[in-house]
Amino acid sequence: MASFGSKVTLLQKTLNRQFVGISLDKREDNVIVTFENNVTIYDTYNKRVVQSWSVSRGQKITSPTIYNKDDDEYAFVVNGKVIHTNSEDNFDKLKKFTKHFLVIYNTNTEENMKLSVEYSSCQLCSACFHSTTNQTIVFVSLWDNGMIFKSIITSQTLQTKTFDYTKVANVALLQVKDTSFSLLTQLSEDLIAVVCQENEKTCIAIYDLQFGLCHHKIFNVSQNLQIQALRDQVVLIENGGISSIPFKTNPVNLMSAYKKENENSIKLNQVSWSTNTSKVLETKKSIEKHMSILISSLDASQLVKSWKAVWKSQSESQRQVFVLSPIVSQLLIRITDDNLWLSELIEIILSTGLVSSSICPQLIQKVLKHEDLSLLSICLKQLQNISETDLVLCLDFFIKSKKLQTKARNNEEDEFLETILSLPYNESNMRDAVGALSLTQIVVFLEALNVRLGKCSLKSDKLVVSWDQIISWICLLLDAHFTQIVVSPESWEVLVQLQETVNTQVEIFQEIYEINILLTKLQESFRRSRKPNRFTYRIEQWTI
Repeated sequence: MASFGSKVTLLQKTLNRQFVGISLDKREDNVIVTFENNVTIYDTYNKRVVQSWSVSRGQKITSPTIYNKDDDEYAFVVNGKVIHTNSEDNFDKLKKFTKHFLVIYNTNTEENMKLSVEYSSCQLCSACFHSTTNQTIVFVSLWDNGMIFKSIITSQTLQTKTFDYTKVANVALLQVKDTSFSLLTQLSEDLIAVVCQENEKTCIAIYDLQFGLCHHKIFNVSQNLQIQALRDQVVLIENGGISSIPFKTNPVNLMSAYKKENENSIKLNQVSWSTNTSKVLETKKSIEKHMSILISSLDASQLVKSWKAVWKSQSESQRQVFVLSPIVSQLLIRITDDNLWLSELIEIILSTGLVSSSICPQLIQKVLKHEDLSLLSICLKQLQNISETDLVLCLDFFIKSKKLQTKARNNEEDEFLETILSLPYNESNMRDAVGALSLTQIVVFLEALNVRLGKCSLKSDKLVVSWDQIISWICLLLDAHFTQIVVSPESWEVLVQLQETVNTQVEIFQEIYEINILLTKLQESFRRSRKPNRFTYRIEQWTI
């Protein structure tokens, strides 16, 4: 976990210089600021420039400058191909290499190893790495599709010259033209910070490498943003200026992964203590193991088994909290990924009836992409708080698949459409959402509503969609597309059909109203003409 302080300005906006990166210097208060044509060592405490170098005309620095304490020299890359090194006086050492290779240099043997960094057909946007105590390197990479991967590099990796990519998270990446390698930085062995988007706003998201959960987000930053972690500060480069945010980190473990900003921690299991302490501890460890699987595993059978075990171990109140937790949110995001897609587990989770669409906003869109009509029906019946936009997307899917246009529709298709029509919605939001439908789709939808309106002449408990709901949908569509419907000849036929149906409805209701009047009069007349069941009697006593 990480906590952050207030932002402090280090360096005001610099003119006519394109920023490349920032790194630590050999002196504690100094930082190395790299621009495309210049390297500046800046004293953050006294707010002054200590030293500065420039490259020759025609050369462009393409990487942050780093300080090598073993050789007491500085190094950076020029034009993406040549490594320049210097010892504060001259840039006298040159080494050429090809971009998008990870070069590992052994200072003891003075040997280097070059590893290819490739993932599918994606472009590498940013990367960071750190060494661990067991002589391994953790390499974290960010790609232009928003995927963040963790790769463990060991001595065996150097021999095979290949390494695996383990998914950490998937973020909404900024639309950047230049891969400046400053969108991702390492805060600690457990935590990384990445520049991404949320609701079209730029933010810095903090993820842990062990569970792939987002622990914190920093907003109020500019769109043109690059970041770099230096000691206990996150340095922000915004619009040419440099500022910093102090932070503190704590080790990430299974328990801390259940916490999120401004949320209470989630109880994993209601333990019933007894004299058999070993059995209780064994049960607790088992649940924690299943939780760990839910957070990180990609095995379908393991995930299903662990979900059932965790769900069974919790009380009803714990379940209600659990389904709203970051764990379930991240689990749904992972199992709805195109590379995994576990429809069985999705169905099991939704069948709880406690899942809100807010914890996985892209769920219905993912289901629509896979064209899984059965799973989509479960989403509509079990998922809570479905947005008006998602409801319209479901209608759009149904219309485009021409389900509404075929006369021979099966019960499943009718049930699907009726479920959509019966769900609650906000009229203002829905009016905006249906505005995205084309006129052709509106016509097809009105035809389907017209058919159902004809079946709702009388109210019945067997009807899924009520007469009021049908009328509300028709009025909503006509209101949202009024001008377009009136001036477009292709919509006139369905308007005539609707008018005929409405006229029929009016005639039926008028007849029912008149019959109701007659029945009422007959009932009142019967009550007036009906005499009470009374009789008089007399008792006489005769004496003989």
